[in-house]
Formats: sequence, C-alpha cells, structure tokens
Amino acid sequence: MIQKGLNRNNARLYSDWLLRFLLPVRLCLPVKKAEMIKVWAVLFIALLWGSVGCTLASKVMKLTETDSGKTVELQVDDELEITLSANPTTGYVWEVSSVDSDVLKLDKSDFVADDKIIGSGGMTVMKLHAIASGTSAVKLIYHRPFERNKPPLKDFTVHVQIKK
Repeated sequence: MIQKGLNRNNARLYSDWLLRFLLPVRLCLPVKKAEMIKVWAVLFIALLWGSVGCTLASKVMKLTETDSGKTVELQVDDELEITLSANPTTGYVWEVSSVDSDVLKLDKSDFVADDKIIGSGGMTVMKLHAIASGTSAVKLIYHRPFERNKPPLKDFTVHVQIKK
C-alpha cells in the first residue's frame, strides 16, 4: 500500500536516507541524528543566504530618453534598463542598431501601453545584461522596419563602460 503525505514513519525513513547517503562523513564520526539535522539546517540556510546575496548583488541602471549621449558605468552582471516612449501601432519600433554583443546582451524588449485603448502609446523597455568587462556604444533607432531608405524618426545612444 502506498502512503501519501509525510507521516512519522516515512519522515523517519527520509531523514535516515538523508543522513546515510548525503553525508558520508557520518560513517567516520560518531554523531547523533539530532546534531546531524542541525548541521544540515545550518548548511541549507547558509546556502540559501549565499544565493540570495548573489542575486541582490547585481544592480539595475535605469535610463530614459533624456540620458541619450551620456556615458554610464556598470559592473559585470549588472542590468541596463532603457525606457523610451513609443507607439508601435504607427509602425514605429525601437530596435538595437549597434551594441558590442561580447560585453552586453539584450535580454528582452517589451512594450508597455499607457492605456488599454487600441492605438494608445506607451513605453518600450529594453533590458541589457552586462556579461563581460569592456566598453560598448548602445545605439537604438526608432523607425519603421519596412521603410528601407528613410532615416529613423528618433535615435538613442549611450556609452557603457563595464568593469569587473
């Protein structure tokens, strides 16, 4: 008969398996089960705390249209978030014209509408991730991709220095 859920018997079996197979040092040292559970709890909390610290260490630098032409400094693993006004229902979209893909990677580009009304404008949010140290000029253009020989309506450029 298969038992569902965690009861006293299968919890004891699980903890015995955990102690026997996940910590071979137990075979060498005479340690009580209660002490071993405390050690595992401390290790788990330390591991969890370490992973939270790593995710909190990266920073997000937020830029808008007024930041065009500036030079910004990031660390490796930081994010660059560029928010620009847009209205893709007119055919115009923001696209990356140039970026050094060895140091910056485009993670995603999303449009967030100001209103639920069809045809309303909003903001394009581009997120780039710093993957290596170096420098890159990020050039974005606001254009209609289907109009080949026309200059872009707007552009945005920022110079990024990435340090370790």
